Amino acid sequence: MKDRVIRSIRDYMDIIESIASVYATHIMKSDLIFRGLSSYNHMLIPGVYRAIAGESAQGPTSHPSYGEATEYEILRHFIKNAMSIVDHIDKDDLLTWLTYAQHFGAPTRLLDFSSNPLISLYFSCKREPELDGGICIVHERNYVHSLHLNAKNQTKRDVLNEILDNVIDSSHPCTPYPVVFIPHYIDNRMEAQASRFLVWGNDKTAFESIADRHGSMLEEESRAFFCKIRVDASCKRSLLRELSFLGVNEKKLFPGLDGIGKYISEYYRRTEQDYIE
Repeated sequence: MKDRVIRSIRDYMDIIESIASVYATHIMKSDLIFRGLSSYNHMLIPGVYRAIAGESAQGPTSHPSYGEATEYEILRHFIKNAMSIVDHIDKDDLLTWLTYAQHFGAPTRLLDFSSNPLISLYFSCKREPELDGGICIVHERNYVHSLHLNAKNQTKRDVLNEILDNVIDSSHPCTPYPVVFIPHYIDNRMEAQASRFLVWGNDKTAFESIADRHGSMLEEESRAFFCKIRVDASCKRSLLRELSFLGVNEKKLFPGLDGIGKYISEYYRRTEQDYIE
């Protein structure tokens, strides 16, 4: 993997195919999940755990983004307001409510991924065109094996239930590590985006702090289960054009009139660079 910067879809697929070969998985199987970052420097940490960085006379400071509110308080507030619209979900079905809250913008301990690498590339290119983007790849099977996450022979549902108890009461024991799960698709958008989630355990740190101890899949470390690939900022627009040609665009990823409108806008949009070329 000599060149680890994505400048074309071919670059990207070559890297993924190399990872799949080294780690004995199939590129089309669900072992690999992907997340696109508009900035390579963004960290993998869910919204409810993010902090506001600042400065004071004593040095750098950090404050919770949502003040003194607890995670469960935020979720219950979302449920209370959403139940008049979404009336078919039991108020105590927290995993489904967490999925809804995450999907519609409320802060949760979930982080969106996709099983489709091209969809993640789209999201890495769509914003902040002046910054190098990033693609994060997690190998779930290696992740579970390297951290011995199945040592207790629990089912994934058992582990998720313990995490949900921890949402309600932060003192309740649960795994410290994030868990990968496939949500129930609550609308066409989630299906179109091949949604997957990482749901955090009781360790509120970024995923990189866990993964970096085991090396990078780009370096072919045997116990590695994670890597981050840089997306060249100067190629973001051309990558979006390639992706649109392959059917990965607003119309595909945001089914409905809103997505069609965004697709038409992008189809005809031109920049100064287009006229220079």
